[in-house]
Amino acid sequence: MKIGAFYQSGYKLVACYKALEQLRKIYPNIPVALYEDGSDVLEPVAKKFNCDYKKTDVTGQNLRHSGRPVVGIESNLAWLKRIYDACTTTLKDVDWIIHYEDDVWCKKEITIPPKFTIAGANGPLYTPELYHYLKDKFNVTDESRGHWSRLGSLQSYGGCGGTIFNREAYIDVYNRLDEIDWEKIRELDSRPIEWSDASLSFVFQHAGYTSGIWDDWAQYDTKNEGNWFDKTGWSVPMEEQRDVAFIHLYKHFYNYTPEDIKLDL
Repeated sequence: MKIGAFYQSGYKLVACYKALEQLRKIYPNIPVALYEDGSDVLEPVAKKFNCDYKKTDVTGQNLRHSGRPVVGIESNLAWLKRIYDACTTTLKDVDWIIHYEDDVWCKKEITIPPKFTIAGANGPLYTPELYHYLKDKFNVTDESRGHWSRLGSLQSYGGCGGTIFNREAYIDVYNRLDEIDWEKIRELDSRPIEWSDASLSFVFQHAGYTSGIWDDWAQYDTKNEGNWFDKTGWSVPMEEQRDVAFIHLYKHFYNYTPEDIKLDL
């Protein structure tokens, strides 16, 4: 598989550094489009790990333990355009793109190809209203496109960090964004407007592409050990996590500053 990564970060220098350091151990040569949102500290990280670096011009919301490039319609459309720009420049020669975030950890090379156009997490569910809207759009009258459907789910989204999606399909999706009645969607379920994971899945589903679970993705299991707000959190070794290519929700390094740990910058 010819893969690349679209990565938006901001403020979390240590987490970004460690995520890219690990990615380069597994995939030393894939193209990475790194966008910095709000802060101005990541350019040397991009240089060290051979990423194509750009600053955002529409900011989202970056907090200590979360990063949200999408908080409303303006930031949503700006974020989707960044992905499109990356697809047609830095990532133009790849077939599949990993949606990268500061809490994504690349554990090993991909061994299980995705079965859907966009594949990632196991849920959550849309509101019943949005689910029915998507079913009506494609004349689905039964539950054949429910969450576990082998045809692709219209009931749920899973486009969070570590998700993989098809580059050529995304270009088509982006060129058809004007088909989406965003105000209508907001009435049915505000999450595709306000959250990047819901937005990314939804735009594929609205354009008629398939969305579902990827067996080479998993969510980090804290096993209820440590505190999320300090360095004891997310401390279960990766060897005890599922044997998959990409782990999401690994926020251990969110608790570190550059003064806490040696970075080769």
